[in-house]
Amino acid sequence: HVVRLEARPRNAEGTGEVTIRDLVINALRMRPDRVVLGECRGEEIVDLLRAFNSGHRGGMTTLHANSVAQVPQRLIALGLLAGVAPRALAMLAEGAFDAVLHLERVDGRRHIAQIGTLHASYGELQGVPLVGWDGSAEPRYSPQWRDFAALWGCS
Repeated sequence: HVVRLEARPRNAEGTGEVTIRDLVINALRMRPDRVVLGECRGEEIVDLLRAFNSGHRGGMTTLHANSVAQVPQRLIALGLLAGVAPRALAMLAEGAFDAVLHLERVDGRRHIAQIGTLHASYGELQGVPLVGWDGSAEPRYSPQWRDFAALWGCS
């Protein structure tokens, strides 16, 4: 069972707007197994992170960032739109995401350029790349990759 929801702008009279944040909040009332948000670009990030931290496992969203290491800055900027302090957002984000996949486009084709995780240390969120590759050469693995791969049954 899939329910697709779509935001809409205000009508000519200035009413009838349905924001992405409204959709996230109302979708959670349906008690879904998964929440998939096509692109998170505003204050709805806070409601999504709360959902990911409260039993809505298996969810996914898209953010625009140039690397795994830059995801925290993007999340913090979105959190500030919702009035959430960076430290609070760091705590929410660390528990919300099991993995971060960074895609790149080369010659019109997309490939996974990095796989990483998010960690909060002393209230500061960090994006930690675990493996990276340019789509042609062998992947470059960090020392932490083994632990991550073992957790997910990868080798």
